[in-house]
Amino acid sequence: MAHSSTQFQTSIRQLVCAAQAREVGAFETLISRYENFVFKVVFARLGNFHDAEDVAQNVFIEAFLHLHRLQEPAKFTPWLRRLAINLCADQLRRKSIMAAGSEELLDQTAALPPVPGQDHACQQFVENAIQRLSGVLRETMELHYLQNCPLKEISVRLNVPLGTIKRRLHEARRILRACGPSDP
Repeated sequence: MAHSSTQFQTSIRQLVCAAQAREVGAFETLISRYENFVFKVVFARLGNFHDAEDVAQNVFIEAFLHLHRLQEPAKFTPWLRRLAINLCADQLRRKSIMAAGSEELLDQTAALPPVPGQDHACQQFVENAIQRLSGVLRETMELHYLQNCPLKEISVRLNVPLGTIKRRLHEARRILRACGPSDP
């Protein structure tokens, strides 16, 4: 068994060296051998099939572009795994930034002054939805959305950290989305 493992390592080492010499066929062979491995690593980190497909493809693009930096071809597998993990971290960071940006956009939109002639029923719907919340979530939502208080001001008024205010708003919006317009 050790002999076949040694042969496999030799084969990987030879393929990596050939791919480093820009032999396209060698790199294609590496892709075919490692595509399932990379996908499993990426999917385990991201938990989303489509994102995992995209990131896995990017792993091989980055591997091709930076393979010349790998000084020990026999360590290709851990190097490729680390590359996959790093690209997953980048993807998660981008998604987090995008989510934070959309929350900020929602906050900015909510703080805009009402448009003359704005639908009163819509305003009433928002007020009724907020009233369904309990305690600190309702108070936080009322201050922010109905009284147009900035987050920092709410933090000072309620004597809680800014992060707590953001968490409360996020939680309240999650609850309201889950309840939907027809729930009591």
